[in-house]
Amino acid sequence: MAELGGMLAAAVLSMVKKQISSAIGGQITLQMDLSKDLRRMKMTLESVDAVLRDAERQSIGDAAVRLRRPATSPPGSGGGEATATLAPPLALATWACMIPCLTIAPKIKLANNMKTMRKDLKEITNQYKSFRLKAGPNTVTELKLPDMRETSSVVGDKALIVGRTREKHIIMASLSEHMDQAITILPIYGIGGIGKTTLAKLVWVYVSQTFDLNKIGNSIISQLSKKESQLTGRQMIHSHLSELLAGKKIMIVLDDLWEDDKSQLDHLMDMLKVSEDAKVVVLVTTRDEGIAADFFTIQPHKLKPLTDDMCWTIIKQKSAFESRDDKEQLEQIGEEIATKCSGVALAAQSIGYMLRSMTSSDWESVRDSDIWKVTTLEDTPSPHQKVLASLMLSYSSMPSYLKQCFAYCAIFPKGHNIVKNALIHQWVSLGFIEESNIFSTRQLSERYIKQLLGLSFLQRSKSPSIAGLYHEDFTLFTMHDLVHDIARLVMVDEILLDNKQDNSGGISYHYALLSNCFKPLESSTGYLAKIRALRFMNCRELCLSDGAFSSGKSLRLLDLSECSIQKLPDSIGQLKQLRYLIAPRIQDQTIPNCITKLIKLMYLSLRGSYEIMALPESIGEMEGLMYLDLSDCSRIRELPESFGKLNKLVHLDFSNCSCIRSLSQCLGFLTELHHLNLSSSSDLKLPDVEFLGNLTKLEYLNLSCNSNLSLPSVEFLGILTKLKYLNLSSQQSDLQSLPEDLGSLMELKYLSLSGSDKIVELPRSFEKLKNLVHLDLSCCSSLLGIPQALHGLAKLEYLNLSLQNGEIHQDKLPLIGLPEVIGSLTNLKYLNLARCMDYVFGSPSTDQTDSFIGSISTFSNLEHLDLSKNKILCSIPESIGSLRMLHTLNLSGSSMLARLPECLTKMESLKVLNVMGCKLFEAKLPQSNFLFTLPHFVVHTGEGQSSSNLPLLEHAILDEFLELSRLENVKSTQEARSIKLIEKESINSLNLEWTRGADRFVEDMKVLEEMVPPSTLTKFKIEGYSSISFPSWVMNTGNHLPNLVSIILWDLPKCNSLPPFGQLPNLGNITLGRMHGLRRIDRGIYGGPGAFPRLTAFHLWAMHSLEELDFRDDLQTQVMFPMLQDMEISDCPKVRLKSSPPNAGNWTIILSDNVLSSRIDRCHTSASSSSAVACLSVHLCKLVPMHQWVLLCHLPPLVDLHIEGCGDLSSASPEIIRALSSLKSLILEDNDKAEGLPRWLGELTCLQGLSLVGFQKLKDLEGNMRQLTSLQSLNLDGCSIMESLPQWLGELTSLENLRLRYHKNLNDLQQTMCDNLTSLQPLTLEKCVRTPSLPERMGNLNSLKELKDDQAEQPRLLGGITCVQHLSLEGFPDLLDLQGSMRQLTSLTSLHLYQCDSMTSLPQWLGELTSLKWLKIKDCGKLNDLQETLCNITSLQSLELEACHRIHSLPERMGDLNSLKELKIDRCKGISSLPESIQQLTNLENLCIHMCPGLRQWYQSDENEKKLAHIKKKSSKPKG
Repeated sequence: MAELGGMLAAAVLSMVKKQISSAIGGQITLQMDLSKDLRRMKMTLESVDAVLRDAERQSIGDAAVRLRRPATSPPGSGGGEATATLAPPLALATWACMIPCLTIAPKIKLANNMKTMRKDLKEITNQYKSFRLKAGPNTVTELKLPDMRETSSVVGDKALIVGRTREKHIIMASLSEHMDQAITILPIYGIGGIGKTTLAKLVWVYVSQTFDLNKIGNSIISQLSKKESQLTGRQMIHSHLSELLAGKKIMIVLDDLWEDDKSQLDHLMDMLKVSEDAKVVVLVTTRDEGIAADFFTIQPHKLKPLTDDMCWTIIKQKSAFESRDDKEQLEQIGEEIATKCSGVALAAQSIGYMLRSMTSSDWESVRDSDIWKVTTLEDTPSPHQKVLASLMLSYSSMPSYLKQCFAYCAIFPKGHNIVKNALIHQWVSLGFIEESNIFSTRQLSERYIKQLLGLSFLQRSKSPSIAGLYHEDFTLFTMHDLVHDIARLVMVDEILLDNKQDNSGGISYHYALLSNCFKPLESSTGYLAKIRALRFMNCRELCLSDGAFSSGKSLRLLDLSECSIQKLPDSIGQLKQLRYLIAPRIQDQTIPNCITKLIKLMYLSLRGSYEIMALPESIGEMEGLMYLDLSDCSRIRELPESFGKLNKLVHLDFSNCSCIRSLSQCLGFLTELHHLNLSSSSDLKLPDVEFLGNLTKLEYLNLSCNSNLSLPSVEFLGILTKLKYLNLSSQQSDLQSLPEDLGSLMELKYLSLSGSDKIVELPRSFEKLKNLVHLDLSCCSSLLGIPQALHGLAKLEYLNLSLQNGEIHQDKLPLIGLPEVIGSLTNLKYLNLARCMDYVFGSPSTDQTDSFIGSISTFSNLEHLDLSKNKILCSIPESIGSLRMLHTLNLSGSSMLARLPECLTKMESLKVLNVMGCKLFEAKLPQSNFLFTLPHFVVHTGEGQSSSNLPLLEHAILDEFLELSRLENVKSTQEARSIKLIEKESINSLNLEWTRGADRFVEDMKVLEEMVPPSTLTKFKIEGYSSISFPSWVMNTGNHLPNLVSIILWDLPKCNSLPPFGQLPNLGNITLGRMHGLRRIDRGIYGGPGAFPRLTAFHLWAMHSLEELDFRDDLQTQVMFPMLQDMEISDCPKVRLKSSPPNAGNWTIILSDNVLSSRIDRCHTSASSSSAVACLSVHLCKLVPMHQWVLLCHLPPLVDLHIEGCGDLSSASPEIIRALSSLKSLILEDNDKAEGLPRWLGELTCLQGLSLVGFQKLKDLEGNMRQLTSLQSLNLDGCSIMESLPQWLGELTSLENLRLRYHKNLNDLQQTMCDNLTSLQPLTLEKCVRTPSLPERMGNLNSLKELKDDQAEQPRLLGGITCVQHLSLEGFPDLLDLQGSMRQLTSLTSLHLYQCDSMTSLPQWLGELTSLKWLKIKDCGKLNDLQETLCNITSLQSLELEACHRIHSLPERMGDLNSLKELKIDRCKGISSLPESIQQLTNLENLCIHMCPGLRQWYQSDENEKKLAHIKKKSSKPKG
């Protein structure tokens, strides 16, 4: 519609006039008296501006004067600088932007340009004279912008739904009567903007649609699958729809259907009839009654226009009518305007907002406007004339600057979600917004958006809510279809779209929206010089071509966000006019240096380009840069020296770029910064942060990290008084205090101090932060006075006070006083009090906790409540039922919680109940169709129901762990898709489980295809999956799950191939088990060179069909498995190695004989870089004798070998013996058939440790063991028929540790052993019941420090072993018989007495052990008297009494143990008090009481607590 173009032209001319006025106002001295020319031009433009306004007025009723675009090219378009004609409005904008440059161009050139411009203006003047247009007054006053401080009075959508309640009920009743049909089609018809879509939204989900069968099919598929569908074949679309819709009821809205071809409508109906068992309800909205009559199964419903009174109601709401002083004067005028809206809600809304800032005379002008008199509008169906007229009226009344901003939105596709922050930067880059002396571009942009929202030319798009997230910039907008039509009509000859034919009529496009970034731009249009904005959509599968944009010399905006960028072309440097560039995910290590020649560039995003190693050294030349996003460019180490010259930067994002050094040297000069993000997904260390104090304009500061945060100080914060967002969260922080002037941040809305566990108190000024909306103080366990700080923070919507495990000190309860404050926080939507109750009350009563939760239950807006891990929580009061908005209730880990209130079953808003770790029996869980429990979610479906309960997870706010079991009960892929698993970024660990052998409703692969986990996932397990292969996202986990650390695939019986897990950059552990369809593991799992860069553990369990394991990487360009530590192959009886194994530090082979005898095809050594020695454990491999264990020759040098339950070990080949020559430790276990030791044992001359376990037929040690002269440790365990040790054992002079266990026939310890084993330190005799006594010359073992002796049939003589320091006696029949020998143990410092059942009192000799420091008495069931003996051990420092039930008291003389530092009493139920003398133990530091109910009760009294006040560390636990 050309008249709309004229309106836009007038808007641009207004801007041109201002530019010329500015140029004249400057001191310009040019040849040929250019200043005079400028004045003349200004006068001419003013005249043209007035004439264009007259054209607007006349064009409404007179088609003859409508403005037309001349067929000729725009004059003065050479050199990349366009001038103006009468018709192409945005060409004027380009020309306008040239005006300020006149002052700096060469004088002669300027003179020539001025001459050309005068000629152009003369031609324009002649054109309007030929149309007999004249300058005239405006018929409608431009909108006046409200004051920036004015509070918005825009009413929410629900409040503006007027007069449609009856229609809603009629439609729902009509549908209910026909729900048994396979397909039900109900058309709702009426004129555009009347409210059809709004009514449809009230009933079902909205699916935006224009008629094209393939597009409709793909749109439905996209809506159901939550991902873009680009299917091209009709049959493919029908098949996919059949799969998506099969077996369930689905409701679809087809909005704004225009197709009147009956055959096309029949094809549409056929496409939606997918199967007999599906129930498809189609709600159609259309403006055409004929279409409704051709496409229905239920009688179409005509949506009648609103009454004039209803339109007047809407206008009053949108215009804030009730608050006006002149409302009585305006009442009649307003009612007359309402009649002109023709019952259309959209018209009433737009007109209403337009009127809100107008005077009474302006209202009259609107009422009397010629626009209402329109009788015919080209290309527009006549029933919609007045709807478009009202929108045109609103558009024409816009200020000139607003028209440009609105018209640009035509570049977005219909139904597109527009990101607010990006839109603002695009407006600025295209020159639509210029900073004034009063307002910044940001402030002006906010004004413009507010205006467009008020006029309903933009609408807020409902995005998924994230509880507690405060981020104003991430706001989405959309446009009503009719409004979008107006924008496209305004820009009809300005935007090049894919559906337009190649330019053959001389049209010069200024904007392009294309879907092929590989095809050269020349093939799209021959007028490249005029393209100012170019964006590509839906072409991520195509690699960016240099020719896609290189010819666009006038480009100001280039959006490559949906392209695949292998390398940014050098031609980017030729785009000298470029202001806005998005080029994410560049896969090259460098970006071209020529990018720094883009000196006009204001907006640059290279986010996600993790391959980039450095920025160009000359980046400082980009002095106009205001926005720079380098998030996830994690390999950048240094910033160029010139970076500090980017002094116009307003927005800088360095998130996940924590390796950059010397930030302070560059960032301290960027004093214009408003937004700074330095957050990290790992550690964040900023040794110098004082430079941040220079950034006084900061509004957003993010210094958070997912690990350790190291900041020397944050004293600079008090200077940043404009901050609105501050994030200092971490897992652990060394931050110890906040600045006293923190309260000066009075604009602060978001504050996170999570993990700041060293901060003790908040500054007194904290209470001044009255504008806080989001406050996170989680894991601040040392912080006191939190309740006092919360006082007055009435705007809070998100509050997290959750705490970690820790000891509770009654004198340090950081949340005491919270119940008195919590009730005032009535705006809360999210409240997390995990593990907080103990810190509020200490030891509360049920009444206290019920009252506290009762206060919380008054919060009418609360959606998420976390009371998890509160071990003192015994019940939940019925008052919680008052939380009508509550969606999630987390009670997990509240171990004392035994019952739940009945009201939970009646809370329809409640969808998620987490009771993991509670005492609740299943019978006590609330039974509800809309409620489920976490974190173990069991998928189930009732008999006859069309869907499972899985969709209940869609809006759930989840913890770190989620397990979904019985996934075979999922009834459609839509159910799996609906939960939007990929968006649940709180999940770290995910288990997906199908029941093996159970019937499926949907193939497992199709379910898994829709369950893409979030990229934050670190642990992933799939169990019971029965499909043969995996969906595409699993085969591309390197991109989808970059943070994955552990993956388990268990019980996948049919799967015959593996994803390329080797490309997961952080994978540390992989377990594959019971995958009986898998025959080979080879290069497919590696996915390319350098596989498994961080893998430390690789487990193969029960892979019964696996035959080959190949570690080859044919490329051999990078090392595989460089960090592998553990390789385990268990119960894989068929598998053989095809190549040399990786150098894992520990190998374990169980029930997998063929691995040991594998014949390696060829030498291959690049599997790993490590040359570290290995440890090998072989278990239950009985089929292959040891001389065939070829694997030993291909492992790194072994130091540790453990062989258990294997076959013939008697001999080994020379090659195998050489492979064992480096052994230092050998364990031979459970070889119960061997009567002798292996012959090769004596060859292991480096052996230092030998353990022989379970050699039940071994009578004596072989002589070849005498060669093991390096042996330091010998363990003989379970050699039951061995009667004595050999004489030559004494020759092993290096032996330091000797352990004899379960030698029931051993009756002689050779005296020679005592003469020669002088290095022996510990000696252990366990269950050697027949050994009568220790050798007489045991005293010669002068190095012996530790002796353990137990289960003797009679007491052994211990005398003479005076050097023993640690003695353990277990099961001795009578300790009194040791009186004489024990007195000689003068060096004894530690004594353990276990299971000495005959001991009723402590032996006398115990008091004579003057060096004893540690005494432990355990399981001595008859001990009932500690007597005075205990009190004589004055050197005692530690005393432990465990499971001695007959002890009733401790000696009164306990106070004499002046050296006692530690006292532990465990399961001594007879002890009910401590002696009064406990107060004399001034050195006692640690008192631990465990499972002693009487003593614990004594301990908890106030009087007795004072007696123990001197003890630093005290703990009392009722149970383990």
